[in-house]
Amino acid sequence: MNISYAMMEFQEFITHLSSPSIAGSAVLLRTGACVYSSGVLSQHEGRQNWMPIANLFPSDAIKKQDLGSPPQLVLNVEEYIKFTTFYYSEHSLYATSAGRLYGLVICRIPLGILVCLTQPPIPMSNAVAAVEHIASKLRI
Repeated sequence: MNISYAMMEFQEFITHLSSPSIAGSAVLLRTGACVYSSGVLSQHEGRQNWMPIANLFPSDAIKKQDLGSPPQLVLNVEEYIKFTTFYYSEHSLYATSAGRLYGLVICRIPLGILVCLTQPPIPMSNAVAAVEHIASKLRI
């Protein structure tokens, strides 16, 4: 892959993360270091504890039955918000906050983790589809 093609792909990736269905996004290394953030997640990036998210998908060899139950996830978005998980697999986690004020879509991607935060009026199903589309492009 040449550099110009890689930059084009990265630009497309950033454009998708800036879509109306995503209120904030972050890309984490597996060490928990945040290497990219945007929207509401960038506003409080220095106060986020990314380690619980970085540890959601411990290895490439993991199987769904080995995952156990997901930890309580908390993000700093204007205030600390707790999320309840409704789907957890070896590649993805979907969660909502109380009153469904926010949705959280987390996907394992090569070399890291993609975290996207959604807000109404975008339905969670649309946000999940958009984020999974981005993640699938990165997994190729």
